[in-house]
Amino acid sequence: MNDETLKPCPHCGGEVSITEYGEDSEDYTGWMIICSTCDTMMSQDSEMFTKNEYDLISKWNKRSAKKK
Repeated sequence: MNDETLKPCPHCGGEVSITEYGEDSEDYTGWMIICSTCDTMMSQDSEMFTKNEYDLISKWNKRSAKKK
């Protein structure tokens, strides 16, 4: 198991969570990261990437906050 921790939302600094969807389907699964404060989200389908959530976590953590 990869120990990569999700960074806070780059827009509002809110707490985020990751969830798997379509887990009962062999053909269509994916992961979604959602901010509980502002509803910013990022998702990926497993067919487009590897069949794990770590690609998405890595992409989320590389996002930068908007400058004010």
